[in-house]
Order: sequence, then C-alpha cells, then structure tokens
Amino acid sequence: MAMELYERGLLKKKQVDGQELVFGNGEALLYFIEKIAYREGFGDLLAEGTRIMGERLNADYYALHVKGLEVDAADPRPLVTRALTYAVATRGACHLRGFPYIDEFIKPEEAKAHFGTAAVSDVEALEGKGKMVAWSENWVTIGDIMGICKFAWYRSRNFPMLIQRGLELVKEIFTASTGLSMTAEELYTCGERVYNVEKLFNLREGLGREADYPPARFFEEEMPDGPAKGARLNREEYDRLLDDYYGARGWDKTTGEPTPEKLRSLDLD
Repeated sequence: MAMELYERGLLKKKQVDGQELVFGNGEALLYFIEKIAYREGFGDLLAEGTRIMGERLNADYYALHVKGLEVDAADPRPLVTRALTYAVATRGACHLRGFPYIDEFIKPEEAKAHFGTAAVSDVEALEGKGKMVAWSENWVTIGDIMGICKFAWYRSRNFPMLIQRGLELVKEIFTASTGLSMTAEELYTCGERVYNVEKLFNLREGLGREADYPPARFFEEEMPDGPAKGARLNREEYDRLLDDYYGARGWDKTTGEPTPEKLRSLDLD
C-alpha cells in the first residue's frame, strides 16, 4: 500500500525517511522491515497496518482490508464466492476461515445432495453458494478446534474426501484422544457453535453487516490484466449472496445477528 501511495504521489519522499519507495525496490523493503520492528520513522506508521495507515493518511480507498486484516495475494474480483469468504470471515480477509473452492470440483449430484442444488457445482453460479460458504466455515473451524494442520487435512479436490477427512476421521481422532463419544454431526455442530460465538464477539465490538463486505475498490476497479482482465465485483450480486449466506446461517439479513432461534438450537441462548 505504501509503495502504491508513493507512486501515486500521495506519499512524499520526506514522509518515507527519504527512501525511493517504489515497487521493485528491494532495498527499501528490507529497510522498512527493520524500521517496522523497531517502530522507527515511517516504520512506526507501517507497523499499524493498512487500516490505520489509510485512516491517518486519508487514503482509506487504497487500504485493502476486511475488519482490519489485509487481503492476501488472491484477488477475489473474478469470483464473488471467494470475495464472500474473505469478507465474512470473523477475523477479517482470511483465506483459512473458509473453503470457497468446493464449487471447482464438487459433482452436480453431490452438490444437489449436500447443498440442495446442483448449481453449487457451477463456479459462476450464485445459487446455493451462501450455504456452501457457511458449511465450509463450520467445517474448517473443526480443524482449528482440533489443532490440525489445514494443508494436511483439507487440501482435497474430492468432496467425499473432505467429509471423510474433515468429519469422519477427525471424529475418530477425538474419541481416541478423549475417550468421549462423538458423531460426525455433533462435531460439525461444534464448529458451527464456535463460529457463531466469534460472530457474537464481533457484533459486540460493533462489526455488523457493513463489516462483511470486500473493499470498495474491488467493486469499482476492474482487474487490469491477466486471465481475469476486466473483472470486478457486482454489488447487487454480492448483496444477494450475502443474504443467502445469512439465511443459511440463520442470521438476520439486515443486521447479520444470529437469530434467537439459531442461538437456542446451538445451546448458546
């Protein structure tokens, strides 16, 4: 972000310790890594992250984050389902809080059986994707609960294998480790319960529906090059997908709050 602001003239050389802070300047990058660690000079502001930097420099538009966590290298503009996953993640724009890639490999008959519509197997379709993302978040949370490496656990291009690894096998590990009986359905509910508690925490801190959106820049600017050249998010489509996601979760579509009925079903009332 700082390099872009410098190249656009929004940051001046005197503000960045006299460094030529342009893309490709590895020496400047190494210089500021140390300055960030010691919070010296411009490194003191860099250490705050892009959200705070955007606020202090009046450059919010260029601060690509969700809930204060920066967006990673995977630009979600070509695929709105990915954008939803990054935006609704409870800790911000994180690629490890959901698994939005299911629609790339799930078979139509599997999608129909598990998510209620074969459209989930269509990468470009919106139907059923809110339910798919919600399911993947609960499923991924099980790995966090159990302390399992996600690369070893959920990297599969086969949907039945996701179920076998993420629920059946983990259920056996839990029972073997604790001596307590646990079904796959009960384990999944544990993941859903945790995710709802995280949502309640965010709501207490003032993060409502407005916090579940990708950066505005992704709606306004097209991708300049590459295979997805010209792609950008459509706000109407995103709103529809977010409504679908909230509905699948049992959350109020206006506020994003878990409904009393949902909390009771999870013994969280």
